[in-house]
Amino acid sequence: MKLSAVLWAILVVAIWGINPAISKLAMIEMPTFAFLSLRYFLTALIFLPFVRIKTKDLKMLFVFALLINVVMNGLCYIAFQFLQPAAATLLLQTGAPISMLMACIFAKEKISSSLCLRVRLCLITTHH
Repeated sequence: MKLSAVLWAILVVAIWGINPAISKLAMIEMPTFAFLSLRYFLTALIFLPFVRIKTKDLKMLFVFALLINVVMNGLCYIAFQFLQPAAATLLLQTGAPISMLMACIFAKEKISSSLCLRVRLCLITTHH
């Protein structure tokens, strides 16, 4: 593996790891859902020029955005106000399996047993 790829991976992990601490500080200054709205709006502004969204996919995109970003992340970020950043990070690790479950229910995606095993391994190593 190239050194640049390893450095990019380390940068992503570092940014991801500091996220709960910075989020907790930001939510001192603004309401939870206002913070989440601003966060996702800025992210969309950055990435939308690189994505082609078909009109027929907008309904499903809206459902996923509502469920994942508003309900799941909204509740997680409300919990951030009461948890230490380390505990909040563990809470965030539940996002991947919940997202997979929603993809199975709403998008009728098939999840392989090997993917389920890999997610379980990630959760086990995170929580121990």
